[in-house]
Amino acid sequence: MLITYDSVRSVHSYAYCGNYSHPFALPEPSDVSPSADYTFGVRLFPGGAYVFHGLPLEGFTDMRIPLEECWPLRLNELQERIAGTKTFEERVQVMNAYLIPLSVQTSTYENNLMKNALHRIFIDGGRMSVSELAMREVVSERQLNRKFAEWIGISPKRFSEVVRFHRVLGSIHQGHTADGAALALNHGFFDQAHLIRQFRKFYGETPLTAAKEHQQRLSDLYNNSVVSSDILRS
Repeated sequence: MLITYDSVRSVHSYAYCGNYSHPFALPEPSDVSPSADYTFGVRLFPGGAYVFHGLPLEGFTDMRIPLEECWPLRLNELQERIAGTKTFEERVQVMNAYLIPLSVQTSTYENNLMKNALHRIFIDGGRMSVSELAMREVVSERQLNRKFAEWIGISPKRFSEVVRFHRVLGSIHQGHTADGAALALNHGFFDQAHLIRQFRKFYGETPLTAAKEHQQRLSDLYNNSVVSSDILRS
C-alpha cells in the first residue's frame, strides 16, 4: 500500500501494488521537489494482504492500481485521518488502527498450510523444491500452486526463487562476493552461471554490479555524514 502526498496540489494518492515478477527502479527524489512531499508505504508480509481484503492475490501480480478499486472498506475514514497527520509516527499509528480490525475470517487449515509452507521456504532459503514442499505439507503440488496463487500471487517456485535471491543479495551486502562459485554453492545453485541468470531475473544486473552499487551507496552515506558533521562543527 502506497500513500503519496503532493504538497503543491495538496493531494494524497493511494495505490496498491501486487507482487512484481520483474525488476524495476523507483526514481530518485528530485532536488527541486518540495520538502513537504512524501511517500508512505505499508509492506505486508507474504499472505498478509489476503487476510485483510480476502481477494485472490494473483489478480494483482505486476500491477499498481488505485487503492479504492480493491480496498474500499472504510477508505474515506483512512483518507481523512492520514490528511491530519504530520509525522511518520502518526501515519504508522493511523495505519495500525485502520488495518487491525479489517482481518477477514480464513479457515484454520488454509492458515496453517500457508504458514507452514512459508516457514519452510524461509528456513531453507528458497532451495526446497515444490515437490518436496508439497510432500512435507501432505498436499498435492496442484493444490499448493493454487493456494499460493490465491494467498501470495505467484507460484511457490517463483516465491522460492525470490527468497533465494534475497538471501544472495544479503550475502552480497555483507561483502561475500570474492568467490562467485562459493556464493552459488552456498545458496543451492548449480554453478556461478546459474546464479547470475537467476540474479538478473530479479535485479536486472549481475551480482558484481549489485556489489558495486551497494559500495557506492555506503560511500555516499559516509560522505554525506561527514559533510553533516562538518556543518555541525562550523
